[in-house]
Amino acid sequence: MPWAEVGAGSQRNQTSAASADSTTLVFPANVAADSLLVVAGACWAVAGAPASVAVTDTLTTAYTVLDVANVGNVRYFIARGLAPSAGACTVTVNPDGAASDFSFSIDEFSGSHATPLDVDGGSSTGTSTTPSDGITTVTADDLLIGVMTHVAVSSPTLTKGADYTQIGEIENNLTTQCHHAEFRIVTTAQAYTVDWTVGASVAWGCYTAAFKEAVAAAGQPTMRRWGGVPYQRLAGTPGRSW
Repeated sequence: MPWAEVGAGSQRNQTSAASADSTTLVFPANVAADSLLVVAGACWAVAGAPASVAVTDTLTTAYTVLDVANVGNVRYFIARGLAPSAGACTVTVNPDGAASDFSFSIDEFSGSHATPLDVDGGSSTGTSTTPSDGITTVTADDLLIGVMTHVAVSSPTLTKGADYTQIGEIENNLTTQCHHAEFRIVTTAQAYTVDWTVGASVAWGCYTAAFKEAVAAAGQPTMRRWGGVPYQRLAGTPGRSW
């Protein structure tokens, strides 16, 4: 089953909070069972970057949070989990420690492998107008997710990479902590650059991850392309059927 953004983007949502212990965000419509739920954002605290970020929701989805890096007093993260059932879903993000300024985005994708993570791309930091992080996928047909943030006390524009689709963004770094999250669905296992453009040179950090699509059961059809023309092949069988 190939990757697809559920609702062609209608399940995207974003929010921010200032001096808060936690905040919630609702998926615009019911999520489907076994969908990959993605949460990506950034958290700032005056005493230093939060030591961790907890992500939960009202469907009791088990989220894994990738957040081993920070830039300045900001921890940025990507969290993912497979929805255990269908229904209304409200996500809670709770940075560790004292109240934080933070923002995050959410999205839903169908077609996930039962063990979704292909590659934890880790993080990159720098000072420029062109944040980016390289990631090399192991499996074909991956979903790439990236999130970036910066530490400047200003609000320059944040723009997605040319090959990517924006999940969400909060640019205002004067009253909360900014972030920009994006995705791309790729077909080939190889090296990719996840990138953004910022309207001014800033100290930035970004994080990337790649996720595997579902594998069809033996005897179930999967769709691929031959010479640019879609064709159907039965998984686990040789040749191709038209």
